[in-house]
Amino acid sequence: MAIADSKNWRVRVSNNLPAIDTEIENGDRKNVGMESKILAEGPSTLEKHVCRCFIGDTVPDNTDYPDTVAPIGSIFQRLIVSAGSVTGSALYIKSAAATWSAYTLVTSLGVVTAIKTSAYTITVTDDVVRGNTSGGAFTVTLPTAVGYDGKKFLIKVTTGGNILTVDGDGTETIDGSLTNTEMSQTGDAMVLRSDGANWLIESRFNLNDIPGDITAIKTANYTILSTDGVVRGNTSGGAFTVTLPTAVGISGKKYHIKVTAGGNILTVDGDGTETIDGSTTNTELSATNDSLVVVSDGANWLIESIKADEDISAVKTTTYTILAIDDVVRCNTSGGAFTVTLPTAVGAAGKRYQINVTTGGNILTIEGDGSETINGALNVTSLRQTGDSITVISDGTNWIVDSQLVDGLFMAEVTIATGEVLALNATPITMIAAPGSGKIIVPVDVQMFLDYATTAYDGVAAGEDIVLRYTDASGGIITTVETTGFVDQANDEHRYVGVAEAAIVPVANAIVVAHLLSGEIATGDSPIKVRIRYKVLDLQV
Repeated sequence: MAIADSKNWRVRVSNNLPAIDTEIENGDRKNVGMESKILAEGPSTLEKHVCRCFIGDTVPDNTDYPDTVAPIGSIFQRLIVSAGSVTGSALYIKSAAATWSAYTLVTSLGVVTAIKTSAYTITVTDDVVRGNTSGGAFTVTLPTAVGYDGKKFLIKVTTGGNILTVDGDGTETIDGSLTNTEMSQTGDAMVLRSDGANWLIESRFNLNDIPGDITAIKTANYTILSTDGVVRGNTSGGAFTVTLPTAVGISGKKYHIKVTAGGNILTVDGDGTETIDGSTTNTELSATNDSLVVVSDGANWLIESIKADEDISAVKTTTYTILAIDDVVRCNTSGGAFTVTLPTAVGAAGKRYQINVTTGGNILTIEGDGSETINGALNVTSLRQTGDSITVISDGTNWIVDSQLVDGLFMAEVTIATGEVLALNATPITMIAAPGSGKIIVPVDVQMFLDYATTAYDGVAAGEDIVLRYTDASGGIITTVETTGFVDQANDEHRYVGVAEAAIVPVANAIVVAHLLSGEIATGDSPIKVRIRYKVLDLQV
């Protein structure tokens, strides 16, 4: 661009502001009320973004634009003139009270930072902030939003692996939150804009939002990849396990696991000691179309949704071994007694089975696999009548009775171990779990069996009786079992106590405990097996 003598040229500067003209006359700068035009023609919120064009070969100083007038963030353009022609230009931004810095337009967003790998405080002259979290999580802190209405930053993860936290200045917020922890994977990005007081998310791109790849159907053990989204499994040929990747550093990441053809359990396992809703594994998928969606909380996995249909068996009339895919096993004992055998509890922690008597008449025995136990016993023989049922759950080694309904009543079976007997005054033992909000437990009767070992209990004083209470050692007494002549005997002993319901004052949603009224029993080594039949009633009639 040549500048001829005695001729005026107009330079148009926009910088996202209303068009502003400045005259250049005879190779010298001549300001024609640029600031007044901005303040008059543009919204008042643009005052912090004044753009002024001048000619010269020096960095702007107070002579060009006094600091008392130019707010921080003001931008100047310098045109370089030689022999009547414009030979170059440069941009400067006011970054501090008396500091002007070169402002390089690399992209439409301005200054691109070097890639950050540790905590960094963004400066007002930055525009694109890049972070590499492969070596560990860290935080980038925004400058104050006050006085920078409209200012934008693009923050991007160039290499992921851990969380890149974006933090507001002091108590300033990001879309209402003090921090944002949504970025962790390569390519995650976010554009933030100041509203003059806080920061708003103008746009975001997060790989966690992308469903990911749909895998080929798996038939054997498989470790889920970070690029997977939907993992499909066919268990018709046998049970197997899919293992989740680490949840650390991918907060919000989701995986969908689905059984395309069932027949056996598809176990979902966390990485190492990481959990799935608090358990190390999930074994609820076995039937065709069963599915599970898990989401990372940055440390472990949470179940967001689950669809697991119950497999209900045909009614059994003879000996039957429960299959891994069974959920509800129905039995008819009218033609004779028989046994139902549980599968192994090993490797199936959390798996439940419900066994129902659809038509009664004879004993239905439930037994564990091999030497595996059910509440410490090799079998359960309490099911006989129509409507009786039991639900057992695996602890990964043996089976635990989760609930039991016998003769139309629930049944709790608990063994009080020797050490617990000797400390039963100080430490009551839970017999029945809390029934839930608005419910009460009403015991009907109690059976206690002293399974004599080698040494009778000694030091049983008068009044040291076993009672059932609500809640704890100070709760209301439900019933009492006399210990003298019972636990101090050198042989097996049995006691049965019916509960006088008129004497009960039930407590809503309270557990039932066994407690020794006073003192402690001195010595002895025999467990006491307790069976309680009870009702669960609504608190309000």
